[in-house]
Order: sequence, then structure tokens, then C-alpha cells
Amino acid sequence: MSRVTLDAGACGYRVVIKAHKRGEKGFIVELVSPCEMVSNLNKELKDEVFDRKVFISILDSPVYKLCSKHLKHVACPLPSAILKAIEVEDGLAVPKNVTMKVED
Repeated sequence: MSRVTLDAGACGYRVVIKAHKRGEKGFIVELVSPCEMVSNLNKELKDEVFDRKVFISILDSPVYKLCSKHLKHVACPLPSAILKAIEVEDGLAVPKNVTMKVED
């Protein structure tokens, strides 16, 4: 299991993303967060088994499509964090932190 903890920023919510390998090429994702939008997304995610097609393109990725149904904030970094968890679980990426520094 790969685990990514996301501090989403101004909203104040933290999301724990768990990616589990399912079979040879499948992955399931679980989200833990007090955010209502993320909780609703998680209800739909729990029935999905993803494969490497999640990486085809941003516009066509099933992860981004599901997130767009549930997340109001277009700049929410959650879709990218979910994909990072799947990449690490599949061995396509090393478990390395990502940083976004926002300044005004």
C-alpha cells in the first residue's frame, strides 16, 4: 500500500490517500478526510478499480473525471495526489514529496 498525506491548503483539510494494488494491473484508492466533498468522492471511488489508463491525459483520466464531479475548487491538488499514490504503488515513481509554495 502506498500512502500520500495531502494538506490541501486554505480549506484547512487534510486528506490521507491510500492506494492498494489489486491483481496484476489494478488499483483501488481510499480517501480519509473530514471534507464533505472528499467523503462523497470516496464513496464513489471505493467501487472503482483503476488501471494504468488513469495516466492517459488529464482531460481523459478517470481520476480527474471523478474528482470534477465532487470537488468544487478547480485548484484542489487532490487529483494529482491520487495519481501520485497510484504511481508509487505501481513502481512508476519513487515516494518523493511534492511541494507547492504559494506567495502573494
